[in-house]
Amino acid sequence: KNLYDLSYAYSNVDPAQGIIYAQQALSLAQQLHWEKGIATSYTMLGINYATRSEHQQALSNYFKALTSYEHQKNKKGIASVYANISLVYQVQGDYPKALDYDFRALRAHEELRDSSSIAVIQENIGSLYFERKEFTTAMQYYNAAMQVHRRLGDTASVARSLGNMGMVLDASGNYKEALNYHQQALAINRRHGFKKSEQINIENIGYVYSHMHDYPRAIAYQRQALDMSVQQKIDNARSEERRVGKEC
Repeated sequence: KNLYDLSYAYSNVDPAQGIIYAQQALSLAQQLHWEKGIATSYTMLGINYATRSEHQQALSNYFKALTSYEHQKNKKGIASVYANISLVYQVQGDYPKALDYDFRALRAHEELRDSSSIAVIQENIGSLYFERKEFTTAMQYYNAAMQVHRRLGDTASVARSLGNMGMVLDASGNYKEALNYHQQALAINRRHGFKKSEQINIENIGYVYSHMHDYPRAIAYQRQALDMSVQQKIDNARSEERRVGKEC
């Protein structure tokens, strides 16, 4: 693995180490006057600082990466950094800036005709509008993302989009419609064996029944979701035991 791979791999487990690898990569790229490597290094630094919730450091490095990508006219890099900047602003609760950079990312991916990334950004925009309680607009973007996922044959993402729309409908008090969307998502995840997503769907259905004051059904679904969560942890532990045993 190169230093970028190592930095990214450590970003979710030990971002302090991830920062060290990214700094090493930056130093080497600067010595070689390798502009793309410099931009990637700043991006990796931003990702690791964002994981540590050091938002200003993350933004500082992302903007350095953005400047470098713009100098290179690297549209793919620019689009990626726009999305990363948006995520930092979203965590900070600055939704106007988050939307601004997500729309920049969306336009950039549209120019690149990158359908998969377009759908991801549309979902992100939907989530931002959901946080702002602008439910109609959130539904529009979640639905747009779902149509792209469906065209690409990305079944797991179709189910996720359906679940997202179910959450919007639940929050806006349209409980019967919410149940319909969650049930559609659940059917897809069950059919394809996506156990973790299935558990989330079941849990969300329980929340809807709770909001409908149908507490027996709410409890039944929440209990089922809890049982699935416990079983998944047991299965994961057994799988880890088998892996370790095999290595020994």
